[in-house]
Amino acid sequence: IEKQQKKLEWLKQYSTIEKEAKKLEKEKKKFNQQQKGVKGYRIQLFYGSEKGAYDLKEDFQNLYPDMKTKIIFSSPDWKVQAGNYLTRLEADSALVKVKKDFPSAIILSTQIDLD
Repeated sequence: IEKQQKKLEWLKQYSTIEKEAKKLEKEKKKFNQQQKGVKGYRIQLFYGSEKGAYDLKEDFQNLYPDMKTKIIFSSPDWKVQAGNYLTRLEADSALVKVKKDFPSAIILSTQIDLD
């Protein structure tokens, strides 16, 4: 009976901890959604005309369908950027792959989306 009581007590504690963890995770997600972004890195693929940006984005998405791409207008030029990386190491790793198809790609330190 003592073992069963200890087990029951442990299960209650575990359940409480699990509920708290889920509550904290929910609060963190809510906080992150309210943020505009965080400091991180993206791979810049293109800098130039509007048509060039849209054409390159389409080509890139065909080759890398799982990598998020973004077109940014910064007068008078258009930029195509890919990925959202929290660390330079993650960005460098992705850049090695991307450079095979887009040799002029570079890494930029910028605000990234929290998705």
